[in-house]
Amino acid sequence: GPPIDLSVLKSPLLGVLAAVIALVVIGIWAVDAIFTDEPVESPPVSLDGTPPSAETPPLSAFDVDPALLVVEWNRVARQFGSQLLIRDALPRGSFDTQLAPLISLQGTTDTEGTVRSLVIVADPSGDTDSDQATIATWGIALTVADPSLSESDRSEILAEMGLDVRFPQLGGLDGETTRNGIRYTMKYFQSFSSVLLTIAPEA
Repeated sequence: GPPIDLSVLKSPLLGVLAAVIALVVIGIWAVDAIFTDEPVESPPVSLDGTPPSAETPPLSAFDVDPALLVVEWNRVARQFGSQLLIRDALPRGSFDTQLAPLISLQGTTDTEGTVRSLVIVADPSGDTDSDQATIATWGIALTVADPSLSESDRSEILAEMGLDVRFPQLGGLDGETTRNGIRYTMKYFQSFSSVLLTIAPEA
């Protein structure tokens, strides 16, 4: 038969589509890695470093200062194969850093410099990729706040605030729950097109 025309594989549009599909698959895998107990079939992910030793248990965000929060956050993010890293030094008092185009992490410390609250601010009006990134950020934040939580614990906490991880609808979320002495509050602000997840120890 006639030779097969392979020029279609060089089409810029197909290249863009392939990249978009890859991003969606990677985003969905990251959420699966954070919120499912079952092993997830996925490509190997570089952790960009060595995992912590068994002698160094993970610390809660509310036991550390902002400098150590950066270390713990990035360790958890890399553990989940995520690029939602803190790339700036965080000051004591209050801090605000961008994790992704539509997602920021804010927080406060007490007078001694220990982190007292974390707030994830996200714009839920984005596309599927940004929604997946938001959910992955919430999973990282829950893990950093309470390293004892299992995958199913994290899913249950978000479910108690109105989110179905498998079929997420970010707009309109509104709920509150407490686990292990830590309060989680989800609030959607339509006027600002923002959803805030606030995490803090119970008073």
